[in-house]
Amino acid sequence: MSFLSSGFSLRRKNCLFCVHLIAAIFGQTSINADVEIIRIGSEIFQSSSSLDFPGVMFLSDDAISRSGILFAFSAFIIRNSTFSIQLWRPSTTGTTSGGNALKAFQLIAEIPFNSTDLFARNDVYFNRMSRKQPCYKTRPGDRIGVAFATDRWPVPYIFNPSTQQVYTLTFNASNPPRVNDVVKIDQLIFPYKFSCAAWIVIDESIVNDSTSEAVCPDNLTIPSFTTTSAPTTETARRTGAPGATGATGPTGEPGSQGIPGAPGPVGFTGQQGPMGPPGMTGVAGDVGYTGVVGPPGPMGDTGATGATGLPGDKGATGATGLMGPQGPPGPSANVSDMTDRSQPNASQQGTSASVPWHRRQSMIIGVYIWLAIISFLGLIVFIWTLVLCSIYCRLKTYRKASGRDYSSYLNAYATK
Repeated sequence: MSFLSSGFSLRRKNCLFCVHLIAAIFGQTSINADVEIIRIGSEIFQSSSSLDFPGVMFLSDDAISRSGILFAFSAFIIRNSTFSIQLWRPSTTGTTSGGNALKAFQLIAEIPFNSTDLFARNDVYFNRMSRKQPCYKTRPGDRIGVAFATDRWPVPYIFNPSTQQVYTLTFNASNPPRVNDVVKIDQLIFPYKFSCAAWIVIDESIVNDSTSEAVCPDNLTIPSFTTTSAPTTETARRTGAPGATGATGPTGEPGSQGIPGAPGPVGFTGQQGPMGPPGMTGVAGDVGYTGVVGPPGPMGDTGATGATGLPGDKGATGATGLMGPQGPPGPSANVSDMTDRSQPNASQQGTSASVPWHRRQSMIIGVYIWLAIISFLGLIVFIWTLVLCSIYCRLKTYRKASGRDYSSYLNAYATK
């Protein structure tokens, strides 16, 4: 993929002492000693141009020539969207059609990547990603692929007018190829170069077994290189005189839809067209926040009196109140009212007719009160009588016993 130009190799076989000395001088924490690292892909350049076409995958036009381990990649990122680095292997499964136009490849590995470090070169090691990835074994003939499932490509490009043919696949973005799928890929003219490359450490001792994953090498770093500015458009090479026209070949099979060409110049602004019909009413928006309460308005007129409501339910019986003070005594009762009203005689009927009932009751109560007073006075008289009789008996006894006159004793007793 002339994102995608031929790779270069870097071999470092220096004296171990010199390597350690250089590492000590420049503060290196990892050493690539006695290893060979190759790059598959384009140089990394700065650019802001990007394509917007979902569901496209490109294979590198330079195949991997030796066994090794794919352990990292570099890319200049300009958008926060996802793309994938892939490892494809030629497959003998299935058949091809159209001569050499279609070729079967098997997807061996896929590493999705999304970065927020924009407008900068991102050096990505598989074993240092947030979701750690294994490294992958490579064989001669393998190719590196770059897949864009979204319509906002994060890797920039430059337009390359030289006619190069690379393997290109368009796919349904909602159903992309999966690992172990075998896909027939078409080789098309590809006028773009992407700022992306993969890094492989050469290891001829790798056993070509059925496993594709490998342990990532420790303390291995991407060789230092410079990120360049976007190169200028290449000039067309001089060509010789055109040869004779050959016979017309058979009509080939319809190819898949190609990727969009480079953006053309902006055209002149046309005249304003007629106003279109009004669109449909949109969905109602969310309810806004409640505003601040405004000042109170002037008092309105007094409203009309409403209709009288229905009477409420009867309340519960209240508690019994305290007993009030005793009232004053009533007037004296008439003695004639003490007779039984239930059996009046001829004389009582005349009295009853002339004296009210409450007067008669008062007179009866008065009679009872006077009877009680008289009984009390009679009791006092009775007690004094007993006392005087007792005194008399004692005096009489004293007189007989002493022969004295009791009048002096009586006077003495009376003075007490």
